[in-house]
Amino acid sequence: MADQGWDRERGRALLLFDGAASRLVPLPPEGVLEIGSAQDAGLRVVAPGVARIHARLRILPDRLVLQRVDPTADLRVNDRPVTGDRELWPCDLVGLGEAQIEVRDDSAVSHPVRHAREFHLRLHEEIERCRRRREPLALLLLTWGGPEGAGEVADRVSRQVRLVDVVGVLDDREVGILMPGTGEEFQVPVERLLRGPIGSIQDLRIGAALVPKDGMEAGALLTAARFASRQAGPGEVRPAGTVVRKVALGSQTLVIADPSMHRLFSLVERLARADLPVLITGETGTGKELVALALHEWSARKGRPFVAVNCAAISDTLFESELFGHERGAFTDARTAKPGLLEMATGGTLFLDEVGELSPQAQAKLLRAIETMRITRIGSVVERQVDVRVLAASNRDLGAEVQAGRFRRDLYYRLGVASLFVPPLRQRPLDIPALCEEFLARGTGVRISDDAMHRLLLHDWPGNVRELRHVLEYCLATVSGAVIQGSDLPPDIGSRNAPWLAAEARGRVLDSRMDAERPSRQVPGSPVGVPREGLREEIRQIERTRIREALLATQGVRVEAARVLGMPLRTLQARIREYGLDIPSSRRRIRPGGPPRSETRKDP
Repeated sequence: MADQGWDRERGRALLLFDGAASRLVPLPPEGVLEIGSAQDAGLRVVAPGVARIHARLRILPDRLVLQRVDPTADLRVNDRPVTGDRELWPCDLVGLGEAQIEVRDDSAVSHPVRHAREFHLRLHEEIERCRRRREPLALLLLTWGGPEGAGEVADRVSRQVRLVDVVGVLDDREVGILMPGTGEEFQVPVERLLRGPIGSIQDLRIGAALVPKDGMEAGALLTAARFASRQAGPGEVRPAGTVVRKVALGSQTLVIADPSMHRLFSLVERLARADLPVLITGETGTGKELVALALHEWSARKGRPFVAVNCAAISDTLFESELFGHERGAFTDARTAKPGLLEMATGGTLFLDEVGELSPQAQAKLLRAIETMRITRIGSVVERQVDVRVLAASNRDLGAEVQAGRFRRDLYYRLGVASLFVPPLRQRPLDIPALCEEFLARGTGVRISDDAMHRLLLHDWPGNVRELRHVLEYCLATVSGAVIQGSDLPPDIGSRNAPWLAAEARGRVLDSRMDAERPSRQVPGSPVGVPREGLREEIRQIERTRIREALLATQGVRVEAARVLGMPLRTLQARIREYGLDIPSSRRRIRPGGPPRSETRKDP
């Protein structure tokens, strides 16, 4: 390529890494650049895996667009495959074969993303890159109360950040900044920002969320950063991880760190002051009993009995006796009179755990008791008045159980005057480091390494908080040193081959759709910046990435890759042909005249 006539004032260029060497290639203001290994290619790249004409770059005055030319060639941007046209941004990393090209723009000002959806997609890309390379990422969220518009604030910020950083408009009073490669040291660039033009913005507040410390999903990070910005004072920067609340509830400690849990327990405090029945729902192990205990401890009934009963553990024949009590001689072995749980809880709270497991007969008896607050012991004719607040919990969808005829509608409405949902641990990632700190504080001063925390944040936690506690108890029993390393965790925790990864990929797609549906106002006159690829193309890209990761993880053995992905082998083979992912197996090699020989290292 010749240098004549290129616009050096704009400073746009490509930094090419082919082999051990690198070179900077300036770009003209406009034109088309063919990239490949051919002698006559506009940008010649000589490296394994590079086709003759691998890709084409359309150079426009205000943007760069990468186009795939060879359908069989491996073309990626920021480690994500490119199947159609892809707009390039400063510091994007283009991969072709074993070569890489970094997009450079040495202009004084980078261009902020003007649409919320584009910023969300950039956030997804950066998180995925952090996940693969185990690099940190800081997400800053700026909110303010002054007259400045979001576009004006984004322009001011763009003049102060690095070119690798991504600035984006999220709403009228919300601007986000992505800082790749920045972890706990994010305070340094933030202080520089506050000394610049944005420092004069009225009522400016900044919340910060970090990868992996504060989560590995776009939705969770944005929620954490928003919550932290609301907690910050004017001119203050508030890290998401610092908003941790610990509350003693009897012999137990309640740890609240994630914004979703802060919101939940804020509602719990308000409901505690009322004497309403509350239905608590959520997956097993999420801490529903702690929510019930908080409702009791923060109410006027504190100091009175808190009686918890597991409805799933009581048979129909014993239910009436356990709940209402019995008189002496009421049945065989009734040698003494015994008060029931409703009597024992008088003045306090009765917590019915797993109430969805009750039989229809038991549901009818329970309904009458909590409606009248009067009970009769078995073997007695005397009604007794009780005064209890009834709390109930279930890991089932009781609304669906009512529709199916397995749970009484009248009891459902009686128990669910107020309802609370406890989110699963995978949806509250900020709770994980805080819970680890709390659980390990009860041990012998053992702490957890960054690598182990990274794996914990990757895990899906089907058993929720109970599973996390058991994992840490296992580590405390087996680790001999003072630090829990990633290798000390059970092998299925945070494993790249874990079966939940396919579901997690689907969750990211849904997360993208919800992000797109979030109301946001575009700055007048700004480019839309919405990708032309539809949801179907987005799903194809995620599927291709997951198949490629599975093949690499299993060293190209398709049978094992199909098992990891939970995909039929024939379907996997068809997808490999469709996406051009024929990664040869390095697991074993057939020797002429001899059996297969394993080439992988055997673990001792």
